[in-house]
Amino acid sequence: MWSEKLLESLGVISMGQLFVILAVISAVIIVTGFYFLKKFFNLDFINLLKFTHLHGNQKSRKAQPVLFSGDNADYPKGSHIYESKNGTPEQNMAKVLEMLGGIETLIGKDDIVIIKPNGQKIRHNMTNTNTMLEFINQVLSIPGFAGEVIIAENHHLHPDSAAGWTTDYKNGDYNLNELIAYFNDRGVKNITKYHWRDAGTVPNAVVKDGERGKIVTGPDEGDGYVWSDEEYSYQGCKTKMTYPIFTSSYSGVTIDFKNGAWKDGKYTQQPVKFINMSALRNHSNAGVTATVKNYLGVVDLTCGYHGLEPPGYYNFHYIAVDWPSISILRKAMKSFITSKLAKKQKIIRKVAGFVGPQNGAIGGAVGHFIKTIRKADLNIITAEYAGHEGRHKQPGHTKTVLASTDPVALDYYAGKYLLYPLGGERAEYNNPDNMRGTFRKYLELCCAEGVGTLNEAEMIVHKFDFDKG
Repeated sequence: MWSEKLLESLGVISMGQLFVILAVISAVIIVTGFYFLKKFFNLDFINLLKFTHLHGNQKSRKAQPVLFSGDNADYPKGSHIYESKNGTPEQNMAKVLEMLGGIETLIGKDDIVIIKPNGQKIRHNMTNTNTMLEFINQVLSIPGFAGEVIIAENHHLHPDSAAGWTTDYKNGDYNLNELIAYFNDRGVKNITKYHWRDAGTVPNAVVKDGERGKIVTGPDEGDGYVWSDEEYSYQGCKTKMTYPIFTSSYSGVTIDFKNGAWKDGKYTQQPVKFINMSALRNHSNAGVTATVKNYLGVVDLTCGYHGLEPPGYYNFHYIAVDWPSISILRKAMKSFITSKLAKKQKIIRKVAGFVGPQNGAIGGAVGHFIKTIRKADLNIITAEYAGHEGRHKQPGHTKTVLASTDPVALDYYAGKYLLYPLGGERAEYNNPDNMRGTFRKYLELCCAEGVGTLNEAEMIVHKFDFDKG
C-alpha cells in the first residue's frame, strides 16, 4: 500500500504524523503558488492568505512629536529623539552627540564600549562606517581615555569575516575590518573586534564543531553563550534569552553581556557601555529593520528552532512565524516543525523560512531581552541611506543620523518620518501607524514588555538641519 511504503521511507511514524506531513506538503504547494504570483504578478501572498490588505487599515494619529530646533536646555520628560540631517555622516554624528550634551555624558574615561553594528548585510543594509568612525573618534577625544572600544556582533554567518566585515560594497568609506585597521594602523590599539558565535547546532550546518561557540553558564567557564532560564512566550511558543560572554583581545578583560566586566575570577565593576548602532531599511512584509531588530545580532539564533536544542523552543526569528492564519493549523504547523522528525526534513525548514516572521513576536522577545538581560545605553540609526524598498533596490539618500535611549520610539520615528515618506511598493510595510502591519505589531509587543513608547505626544524630538544652519 502506498501509505505503508511512505511510512517505511520516512521511518517509523504514526498515521497522525503522516497526516500532518501531508498537510504541510500541501501547504508547500500553496505557498509556492503564491510565491510565483508574488514574483511574476507582484501580488502580496501573505495578505492573500489572510484575506486582508494593508491599505486602508491605518488609524489616524492626531498626536505629533514635540519638536525642538537645535540645542535646548529645557528638556521635558519623555522619550527624547535626536536628529541631525544634511551633513556628512561624521557631521551628523558629532551634532547628535553635541545635542545629547557631549560624549562625556555617555562614556567615561575607563569604560569598555561595545558597539554593535549591523554587519550581516552589505551596501546600505549595513551600518554606515563613517558614522561609526566619528563616534569612536569622539570616545577617543575624552581626556585621559583609558578604556577600549570593541566592535562586536553575531551575524550568524560562516566564516566570521564575511558580509559587512570584508565587503567591497560598503556603506561608507570602510568595511568593518577596514574601520578597525584605520585605528590600529595609526597606533590606536584599544579598538578591537569580537565575533560572537552561535553555540548550538542546526541541521546540515556548514560550521564545524571547532568553529562553533559553546554554551556556558558564566565567565568562569570562558567565552560562549549563556542560554538563560529567562524566556518569552507568545501564542503558546517560547524562546530563551541568550547572551554572549567574550574576552577582549586588547585588555584580557572578559565581558559578561548581562553582568559586566570580569577578570581574575571576579567582576571588576569596570563600566561597560552598549551602543546599538543600526542601519535603516525595509525587510519586506516583516516590516522595518533598525534598532529593535538589531538585537537579533546579539542573541544566539541556534537556541531553539531551527536549532536542534532545546526541544519545544523557537529562536527569536521563528517564534514570529504566523502561518497558516487558521489557529488550529498554525498550532499544528508550529508543533510539527519543532519535532525531531521535522528537523530531519529539509523541506519543512524551507517552508518555515520562506513564510518568515509575521506576528510581531520578535518585538516581544527583544523587549523581554531588554527588560531582563541588557538595554542599550544609546541606540543610533545611521540613516545616510534608507532602504525603503528593501535590500536590493536603490535606497533613498536621507543623510540623517538619529539617536535615542528609547528603541521603540526611535524605530517608530524613523519609519514614519524617513522610510514611509520615500514611498514605493513597500510603503505601507514601513508605516508604523498601519495597525495590521508587522512593523506596528512588533513595536507594540516590545512596548508591552515595558520598553519605550508609541505615543507621539511622549516623543520629544531635537532636530538640526545643516542645510538651514
